[in-house]
Amino acid sequence: MRTKLDAIGVGLSGLCLVHCLLLPFFIILVPTLAASVIASEWTHVVLVACALPISAFAFWNGARCHARWFPALFGATGLALMVTGIFVPEGAHEEILLNEETVLTVIGATLLAIGHISNQRLRVALSH
Repeated sequence: MRTKLDAIGVGLSGLCLVHCLLLPFFIILVPTLAASVIASEWTHVVLVACALPISAFAFWNGARCHARWFPALFGATGLALMVTGIFVPEGAHEEILLNEETVLTVIGATLLAIGHISNQRLRVALSH
């Protein structure tokens, strides 16, 4: 179960990356997508809201198991950047493909995924 939480965390991080990086291209290709649920700001909020408890539980259990906190540090930093991205005020840069929110979220999701992968590998190494 603990390893599955890290896998879910990596999956959510990947989903966040796909959402942030591919969405601008879909909006260019299909303008009606801009008004859809996928393009909604709530998508970001929901993804982060799912990632927070799953990641907290996975990192806490991982640290108790392998006694290393650096995966949790990566994960917490990534989550903090993703949460910060939610609160970045919308500016005049909305038409730019990589705005501040996207940059913060992509870096955050990448760090979160690195944390989950490290956590999972440490747990597996400890079990062998």
